[in-house]
Amino acid sequence: MQSQSQFRKVLSLNTHAATERLLADIRDLAPGIAARVPEFEAGRRIPPDLVETLRSIGIFRMLVPRSHGGLELDLATALEVIKTLSRIDGSVGWTAMIGNGSAIIAPQLPRETYDRAYRLDHAGRNG
Repeated sequence: MQSQSQFRKVLSLNTHAATERLLADIRDLAPGIAARVPEFEAGRRIPPDLVETLRSIGIFRMLVPRSHGGLELDLATALEVIKTLSRIDGSVGWTAMIGNGSAIIAPQLPRETYDRAYRLDHAGRNG
């Protein structure tokens, strides 16, 4: 699993490099995800440790602006990442898609609410 400091390094990359890093991370995770599919199906959920791993590499902040700790990918690029995850396991791709839905809707919130929702604490986690 990547640490938060590794995610911060990804944030410092330009969009193309951040996308390539994200896709490389997914390729690295692919065998482990594929091996756990029976576990997902038996438990009828994605295990919390995998959700945390996806969070740590930036999957759930793909569409969040960089000003708020996100990768600020365009929609087509984010969909490519989701498609890559979906090819490994559909439920993992679906989880990534659902996890990014709020970033599409959140800009409609009052600015103060939006800033509070995407605020990062000192450890770089959502506050």
